[in-house]
Amino acid sequence: MRFACAAGAMVSWRPMCATTSHEEKKRNRLNLKRTTPLKRTPFISIPKPPKGPRPKKCKNRACRTSYIPDPSQPWKDWCSVDCGTVLAIEKLAKQKAAKEKSERAEAKRRKEQGMSIRERLAALQVLVNRYVVLRDKDENCISCPMPAHYDGAWHASHFKSVGSNSNLRFNLLNIHKGCAQCNLFKSGNIAEYEKRLRLKIGDDRVEWLKTADRSRVYDHDYLIRFSIIMRRKIKRLEKRRGSSS
Repeated sequence: MRFACAAGAMVSWRPMCATTSHEEKKRNRLNLKRTTPLKRTPFISIPKPPKGPRPKKCKNRACRTSYIPDPSQPWKDWCSVDCGTVLAIEKLAKQKAAKEKSERAEAKRRKEQGMSIRERLAALQVLVNRYVVLRDKDENCISCPMPAHYDGAWHASHFKSVGSNSNLRFNLLNIHKGCAQCNLFKSGNIAEYEKRLRLKIGDDRVEWLKTADRSRVYDHDYLIRFSIIMRRKIKRLEKRRGSSS
């Protein structure tokens, strides 16, 4: 039904009893607005229970049990007397090992301070020989075709001998890995040594070794510094070899 309003426009009127469609009901529900504001309840803070001591884990590696520490003894790191005894024994063992290590270092330092030139030369030669054998571990003998996997003794063989060429005694270009047979019973087998050495380091360096100054006088400071350097090189090379293997 249509009626005319005061302005003359026609408006439609739907009786109250008329049924609305499902879409209109859904639209009406979405358009609903709350007419009464929400009530704010006052914030009530609930008191927390008092904090007690936190549980700790026993420091004994064989135990590692959680326990509640005694408030009067918060420094305790063990759960029982047995675990405390084990930790005390381990601590004493560590202290003893550290003390022995420091004593050995002090004894070594005192021994090195009282060493003569000849003793320092011999000690440094041992370090240099050890480094050369480690450096050339995967190489064959410098004087013969002895393979690197040979189970016998390996030596640090000098191209120019120590007695007649003291200047090249610790030169690493002059020292290479050789088998015991060549170094001890063939005097280094120098003819084959030189052939393989030229292939290894080149002709120029071999000629320099043959024409270098022969004699040299070593002092304590040089030998001490060079010993420190060789120890570091050996340690670094051993670490590299261990990581690669």
